[in-house]
Amino acid sequence: MDVRAHSIAACLADLDGRFLTVKRRKVRADLTGRTRAGAVTATVRHAVEEAGVGTARICAAAIGTPGLVDRGNARIRYVDHMKTWAEVDIVTVVEQALGCPVAVENDANLAALGEHWRGVGTATTEMLFILLGERLGAGIITGGRLLRGHHGAAGEIGSPGAARRKARGSAPWPTTTTRRAVHTGAAPAARSSKPPLPGTPTPSAY
Repeated sequence: MDVRAHSIAACLADLDGRFLTVKRRKVRADLTGRTRAGAVTATVRHAVEEAGVGTARICAAAIGTPGLVDRGNARIRYVDHMKTWAEVDIVTVVEQALGCPVAVENDANLAALGEHWRGVGTATTEMLFILLGERLGAGIITGGRLLRGHHGAAGEIGSPGAARRKARGSAPWPTTTTRRAVHTGAAPAARSSKPPLPGTPTPSAY
């Protein structure tokens, strides 16, 4: 499943990654989290029905979403542009609909994993996937494994509208200073000539 502010997609695939069916639907960006979750399960059911596959044959499901996801891939921690979406336990909602294990992951991370598994990144262990759409993000593969970062924010660059919102007096996460800190491991006062204090996070800490 691919859940975005303006759209939802559900794809059913076999164990080799071959698509059996794909269903897409447009949604309003201002949907509440609960209403969006209902649209997700409805789209999934349509995909399953179209493929003619019973839910008992579905081994597992994954949900791609913007924002930060917890380490256990069970809850969305933060999304800045989808109303109350992080308040919904979408993993449990989909588990109840399909009766199989479900995980949620950042959409750019899933895209990077997909390209590394079956796409242009199959021959490399170091890869950066840039996702440019309603927001700007990246999925990072290093040493052949996905880099999430200590706080799950590796690759979270921000949204294209952040500069406009900041100009109106709002400074959404992440700000320009925060993004610089995420990528360099520097604190916001990085221009200081003083040596870093003990325990200052390194780039891998993010």
